[in-house]
Amino acid sequence: MIILDLSIKSNCSLSKMAHDFNGEVLSFSVSQFSKGMNSIIAFVTLKEKNQETLMKSWKKRYGDFSYLNWDKIGEKSILFNGLKEGHGIVKTLIEYKGALITPTIAGDGYERFLILIKNKKDIDYIIKDISRNNNVINFNYNDVNMKSLLSWISKMIIEASNINNREYEILSKAYNYGYFSWPKEINLEELSLKLGVSQPTIIYHIRNAINKILSNILSDS
Repeated sequence: MIILDLSIKSNCSLSKMAHDFNGEVLSFSVSQFSKGMNSIIAFVTLKEKNQETLMKSWKKRYGDFSYLNWDKIGEKSILFNGLKEGHGIVKTLIEYKGALITPTIAGDGYERFLILIKNKKDIDYIIKDISRNNNVINFNYNDVNMKSLLSWISKMIIEASNINNREYEILSKAYNYGYFSWPKEINLEELSLKLGVSQPTIIYHIRNAINKILSNILSDS
């Protein structure tokens, strides 16, 4: 089986939400409801106080939804479901017996999809079909492997964990420099010099980020 990583330009409501909320919208359920309409369950992280008030005017702001139900989850997330006009991608995948791997990602001006395809020979036909109604930014494909699947799914965990940009930046750089390797490829002092950040600050952000991630993975509730 093949995994197709596909991105398209988008100005649909999900991309508008990503712009309004200054972060990606993750859809963890996308299915065809009727011709041209998809049923969606998704969430977005709140970056600012009272940002959820934007959803109250959804009929005006996000016009390709025929209905939209939403609720604030905790202090920093919105969960919503609704029916919206699709891009024709789900329809194409049904025709070629492909499947979306969730979450699908909507950012400001784009949407990104990870697609499971049985036959490599179908890729050209799928891209051609999707391109009829969409501007494909880029795509690539590889054989299915657990690393790529887990990496994609982890996007939802990281987004739901409300890790801020600084925490993510330091955590990812520490990982890439080998701080978490055994034995370490770089110690804290060396990492501090590389990043131009004090050692206590690095530890503070790394522990905050890890605690947020583990609270979602290991929580009993």
